[in-house]
Amino acid sequence: MKLFDAGKIISSSLGMAVAMSLSSLFLWKSDWLSVPSGSFHGSHGMGIVIGIVTSAAVMLWCSLSRRSLRRFGMQVVPPIALASLVLSGLPVVQGSAQWVLGIAIPVIGSYTLMFSWFYVVSLRDIEGSLMTLLFAWVVSFFVRTFFESFTGAAVTLAISATLMSVCWGLLLVQARQLDLTSPMASSSFSANRVSYVHGLASFWRSVLYCGTFAFLGGVVRFLAVDTTAMTFINYSSALAGLFAPIVLMALWRFRTVRYNIDGVFRLAFPLIVVALGILPFAAGIPFVILAALLYMTYSFLSLSVQALSIQISHDYGIDPVFCLSFQTLVCVVAQGVGYLLGACAPAGESFGVPPYAVIALGSVCFLALALYVTRALHPSQSEKSRPVEFLSLASGRVDCGAQSMPFAEIEEEGDGAASVSEETIVRPRYEDKTALRCDLIGRKYALSQREIEVMLLFARGNTISSIAGELFISDNTVKTHMRRLYAKLGIHKKQELFALINSYVE
Repeated sequence: MKLFDAGKIISSSLGMAVAMSLSSLFLWKSDWLSVPSGSFHGSHGMGIVIGIVTSAAVMLWCSLSRRSLRRFGMQVVPPIALASLVLSGLPVVQGSAQWVLGIAIPVIGSYTLMFSWFYVVSLRDIEGSLMTLLFAWVVSFFVRTFFESFTGAAVTLAISATLMSVCWGLLLVQARQLDLTSPMASSSFSANRVSYVHGLASFWRSVLYCGTFAFLGGVVRFLAVDTTAMTFINYSSALAGLFAPIVLMALWRFRTVRYNIDGVFRLAFPLIVVALGILPFAAGIPFVILAALLYMTYSFLSLSVQALSIQISHDYGIDPVFCLSFQTLVCVVAQGVGYLLGACAPAGESFGVPPYAVIALGSVCFLALALYVTRALHPSQSEKSRPVEFLSLASGRVDCGAQSMPFAEIEEEGDGAASVSEETIVRPRYEDKTALRCDLIGRKYALSQREIEVMLLFARGNTISSIAGELFISDNTVKTHMRRLYAKLGIHKKQELFALINSYVE
């Protein structure tokens, strides 16, 4: 059985890539629509403000009414944004009305399309979701690079309207194929508050670390107002967004790829501090090179956190838009703070402090504060940040999303042994042979960390309800993990699972 549906992967990747490209063109290429919007700094600053408001509104709305948000994001916002783009090109539309119709509403529409596409993509099996995400990043590089070569208000306006129409049309087609019975689509924040809270708790550190790079990116974007320098930095970032998913897909084909964003930040932290220390003495070309490397790292972390958002939504059975809007909100706020620091830096001259020194000191303080919040204030490891996982495709595993399995064999029975905490499961030292065997089985059959946790708890005699309570997820999410577990192991009964665990020797 095929692991991927090539048609869905290609069409979804194209739609998501167009949404990503539109968002980038509207926000960071200030002359794309040639709409009067004030200075270079003013247009970028307003883009950040719109991003903050939109992300916060989506996250709040997602918590209150997911169904109405889905309908509004897919059926209402795109046509309004499209009509707004068309109207902004009319000669009678001038001044603030042109700015609202030509920039503000289209930017909101591009964010909404991104959130909607992320929802559609994430509701599939996790392998298909991750492959679509990686391929969309690759396609977006070519889409944006190609259309950036066009100039002229009429041409860019026509291109924007055409791309938004294509993106919306593909979205409507893909939305008809959604599985709205899955835990991610059916669970609500009010009914599964614990799942949402613990889902965020398992990856908020990773989001904050990504946000620190967004902060530094905001500083760079304010300083690098030179067109040539900013073009070099933007293309460096785009190339990182092209090669990172290609490398991940190549490795993923043959082996499991697993890495932790916390570790990436701790590795980069001393290097960033050193770079900031020499910033006041490294104007010109050295600054541009450092800025390009920073943006390349930020692109990789953005891709990683999006993949982690998909993983968290599958692990906890929560809305993927809730995860992505949280990540977007944190990163855009951090980028806005960095942009504000760059704007305030010249004020240091009145105290005899050069602007670059103000920026270096402020950036080091922000990084140190982020490290303090994540490490000093929360030393407990009870809620560790989950690693990004791309489980090996080389074993020819079955497409769990296409397999129908009755739940008669995934039943609640017995008294249930004493439950173990999530911290015990992820501990590197094994408490007994069962934990060791489950981990070895997980490595052999490319099981996710969550599936290993569910298997271990099930092997210890826990019922579905007790597993759900222990892992802070719903019963339906536990059953989904068990279905995937059975499919990957090639078994159909709990007795076969127990026999495999008890007899497993490597």
